[in-house]
Amino acid sequence: MDKKVFSKVEKLEIVAYRNLYIRKWDQEDVEIRFPSIDKIDVQNSNGILEIDSKLDCMISAPQDVILLLESVKGNCKISGLFLNIIIESIGGNLEIEEVETGIIERVGGGLKIGTVTKTMTIEKVGANLVLMNNNGSILCEKVGGDLHANGITGGLDCVVGGSIVLSNTNFEDSYTSLKAGGNIKISYSGVPNFRLEAKSGGGYNIDLGKDSIKGIYRTLEHTFGSGGPLVNLKAGGSIKINAKSQDPRLELKFMRIDDNSWDTLEEEIMEKQSRFIDLGDLEFDSLNHQINHEINMKTQMIESKIQNAMDKLDVKFRNNFDSFTNLGEQSQKRNSESSIPKPTKNAVSEEEKMMILKMLQDKKITAEEADKLLNALEQS
Repeated sequence: MDKKVFSKVEKLEIVAYRNLYIRKWDQEDVEIRFPSIDKIDVQNSNGILEIDSKLDCMISAPQDVILLLESVKGNCKISGLFLNIIIESIGGNLEIEEVETGIIERVGGGLKIGTVTKTMTIEKVGANLVLMNNNGSILCEKVGGDLHANGITGGLDCVVGGSIVLSNTNFEDSYTSLKAGGNIKISYSGVPNFRLEAKSGGGYNIDLGKDSIKGIYRTLEHTFGSGGPLVNLKAGGSIKINAKSQDPRLELKFMRIDDNSWDTLEEEIMEKQSRFIDLGDLEFDSLNHQINHEINMKTQMIESKIQNAMDKLDVKFRNNFDSFTNLGEQSQKRNSESSIPKPTKNAVSEEEKMMILKMLQDKKITAEEADKLLNALEQS
């Protein structure tokens, strides 16, 4: 691969039509590795380095450089601690090992974050969100899939179309708000000391020492310990909180940033992309335009369906709550538990829809076949 080195860079502004790899290193300069000089445009002016890459691109930068990712059509991996990350659009999956302050507007696939030390704002994630540590404050407006998190001690405000699983969680001094279309399951570490306000469509199972609550109540308010930060939970399914320690769902392994691993990644990229470098400019640009057009169309379709699902979430809560209230009254009259309902589940997950988008991106299916698959899933 070719290399370019730039000094006195304060900000990176990046557009990538395929995959993007960024690592933090201890040098003051910024290094770019790319397969072909004909497929990348780099402009350096007044401390701002603008990069427009049509092939996979590797970037090494110091942690205090501001990262602005305007558009990445493929996947993006960012390893090491960066102080300031702004991401406008990622078409595929996004991985961030550690960030101090960040803003993420849209991720078409899944999002994995290792550690947030101060603040992170996330507007939209198409598939699942996985968090390993949060010592700061995280606001996430929409997640199409599930949320899995481990070691959450800071503030967390999140709306999820699927289910939420929090492991080794402690609501210490920060407000927490979680809204899920499915179930909410929390394993709590330490002495519980918080105020709970909750609504559930599938009942409660809470076991925190002397505080044990089970039932199918529509709403629940309870103070644990001497009170403390407010924890607001809403679930279309059930809510379960216990004091048992749980291992995280996944052990996240991020891209290695040592020089040997970086060289190995370079070799893998060159081997994978050699066939693209041999394409003529006209043929390559035409192929990229066609793929990007189809991906954008499918992304817009899926985003619309995610938005519709979120709009219907409150209706689902109300329907579930009213159903449970009526059934609870019938149960008392009949002195029977046979009428206790079970949480409903969505027939189609956003993760399945994102898999179709990924198949389209990899050219395993055509746009017409993707439409048929989406229609079939909607009707199932």
